[in-house]
Amino acid sequence: MRSVIRRVKQAFTAEAAGTRRSRQGLSRLPPEAIGKAINETDKQVNGIMLAFLGAAAFCVLSLLTPDSALLGGSEKLNVPLAGPVSFVGFMIIGPLVLVLLRAYLEIYIAHGKRLALVARRAPAKRDPTLLSAQNTFLRVAFTLILSLLLPLTLFLFAWKAAVFPDDWGVSLLCVAIAAAVGHLVIPLRRVSWRSKVALCVGAGLVSACVIAIVGAPRRSFNLFRADLANQLLVGRDLKGANLNRANLKGANLHLVHFEHAWLIEAHLEGAVLEFTHFEDAWLNAAHLEGADLSLAAGLTQDQIEQAYGDANTKLPPGLTRPAHWLGPKPGVGAAPA
Repeated sequence: MRSVIRRVKQAFTAEAAGTRRSRQGLSRLPPEAIGKAINETDKQVNGIMLAFLGAAAFCVLSLLTPDSALLGGSEKLNVPLAGPVSFVGFMIIGPLVLVLLRAYLEIYIAHGKRLALVARRAPAKRDPTLLSAQNTFLRVAFTLILSLLLPLTLFLFAWKAAVFPDDWGVSLLCVAIAAAVGHLVIPLRRVSWRSKVALCVGAGLVSACVIAIVGAPRRSFNLFRADLANQLLVGRDLKGANLNRANLKGANLHLVHFEHAWLIEAHLEGAVLEFTHFEDAWLNAAHLEGADLSLAAGLTQDQIEQAYGDANTKLPPGLTRPAHWLGPKPGVGAAPA
């Protein structure tokens, strides 16, 4: 069986060179040999396709989780065939694995198309597969998956990394743009593979130059109900972050930027808040019991009035303790266990 497939591949290599001898060799191959080679190639395509779909699905589901793992905590992802991996490591390995699987899949698809051309001259029996499906819906779905899944997943990686626009977020965005351009030029038969690769690399470089001029896109952290208790978050830029109902008890928030952040019903009991910035942050029903805010920056009396505290809460100079801090608290935002 392997010798038959090897003969077919050798024949195709010669045919690509355009020699008359190779064309004669292909025409002399028995239909059974061509059929076996086609079926074997289709099986490889199906296997790689399923691996690609599974890897992309795992990446998408992981990327839609809250951003707490990006803050350098101890959370690990249990990646199939790789074991526990840090989320930052996953953000680096994931795009690389998807690109390699997609490139490997394209090689076998192109080989299958060449075999199909030979099969027209020597008709051979072909097992039903995704590549050879006659159903229009299946073929359209197959084409859309091949064309859109990798670019969309890479853009999702870039969106996830956009909380660090000055670090590897820009790199992932450039890779996503290059992959999108690559998928646009793959169907162009008159364009050589070298030119296609050059277009992809050029698109990535151009996008990097544009980003350097206009600035990298940025998004705020999504940390809704995130458990960040006792974590070291010194100097983190959490401007505009969604920290509603987040657990920040005992966390070191020294020099953290909470400007315009949403801290509704968040728990900051016992957190280190020296020189922490709260300008225009939403502190409605936030728990500040026992917190030392004496060196916090940007706090206003209105913010303090909306939050919960107690007699042990220390406030910055010029702010007064609200009267409701000394009374019973409504049953809102109970502290996590």
